[in-house]
Amino acid sequence: MDHIRFLVLLLTERCNLYCKYCYLNGGEGKKDMTFEVAAEALDLFASSEGETLTVELAGGEPTLMFGLIERIIAYVEEKRYKIRFAIQTNATLLDEEKIRFLSAKRIGLGISLDGIPKINDIMRGGSRKVVSSLHLLGRLGIGTNITVVLTKDNVEHLAEFILFCGSFNSVRVINLDLISP
Repeated sequence: MDHIRFLVLLLTERCNLYCKYCYLNGGEGKKDMTFEVAAEALDLFASSEGETLTVELAGGEPTLMFGLIERIIAYVEEKRYKIRFAIQTNATLLDEEKIRFLSAKRIGLGISLDGIPKINDIMRGGSRKVVSSLHLLGRLGIGTNITVVLTKDNVEHLAEFILFCGSFNSVRVINLDLISP
């Protein structure tokens, strides 16, 4: 297992949105990862020497488990593991306190957004809060990556979406995640 350098921790199946294409279907399973399972996975793959392990905190919506995120980070700091963290979120639950924590701990931030607000609301919902979070990130001088799940429903609006994202000084990268039927 020494060759594994990327680990995804699925912190929860729960989500506050119901994306049209999502395999978790709004988190109907409602399963959450325990701290013990997260610590065991980190102990198995991380080290204080050698290569850095990248850990993506994902879900459902991982910020529903923000207390677990804080415990995981504290655990890694205590163990002095060489880990770089990233989180993929729908950004609807972000607030200044959470953003400042993520920034202070150097956790890379990825936001899922599937189009301009009217399209995103059809695809997943929560656009007003996402836009608010993007403005807050900009005000705080914190950058983010945007991941758009590209489907037949939003592909024709891609150029408009790119211009929309360009209007936020917080957006640094736009990733395209292609979905297949």
